[in-house]
Amino acid sequence: MCDCPSTPPPDSSAGNALCPNRPPPRVAHCVVGAARTFATDQAALSLRHHLVEDFGGRGLTSSAPDVFFHMKLVDDVPKSQKEWAFKQLSVRGGAVCRQACRFAPRAVTLLNASHSGPAAAGRCLRSGFFAKPENRARAVSQWHGFAACLDMVEAREAAAGSTYDVVVLARPDLVWYRGVGPHCAHDLTRTTIHRGKPGG
Repeated sequence: MCDCPSTPPPDSSAGNALCPNRPPPRVAHCVVGAARTFATDQAALSLRHHLVEDFGGRGLTSSAPDVFFHMKLVDDVPKSQKEWAFKQLSVRGGAVCRQACRFAPRAVTLLNASHSGPAAAGRCLRSGFFAKPENRARAVSQWHGFAACLDMVEAREAAAGSTYDVVVLARPDLVWYRGVGPHCAHDLTRTTIHRGKPGG
C-alpha cells in the first residue's frame, strides 16, 4: 500500500474536450505487472499523460478516471527468448509509491515478490513453453494480477453503487511515446489491443 498525500488527479479535460458530442465514459485503469521502470519519470509520466489523460473519461464519483495499481517489486529472471533478454530490474517500494501517487489512485497493491497466485501443476504440460515451471509461474502470476485488479475495481463499484463503462488494462513498465487518442476515437463496445509499431 502507498500512503499518498493529497495529489491532483490526472487531468482528462483535453481528452474529453475532443469528444464534445459524447458524455465522458466511466473509466477504470488497471495497471498490472512488475514495476520495473515504473519508478522512472519516463515510464510513469508517459503512462499518465499519453494513456490516462489522453483517453479521457471520468471516475465513478469524480471528473478524473479511476486508477488502480497491482505491481510486483521484485523482477523475474530474464526470459530465455532472445528478443526479451532484458536485465533484471527490481525496485524499492518508496520510489514506486511516489510515482503511483501522481495518479491519485483509488487503490495500490505492491507485492515484494516476482510472482503471485497459486502454483500451476505441470502434469498436462509436458512439452513446449509451459513445460518449464518458470514459464508456468509467469503465466499464472500475470492472470492472478489481472484478477486481483478486477477485485479492486469491483470493490470500488460496490462502494460507489455504480459500474464502469470501460476498463483499461496496462503494464507499469512501458514508455508511451504518443497518445492513444480520446475515448470517442475508439469502439468502446469491443476489446481493443493497443500495440506500438514493430521495432519502434
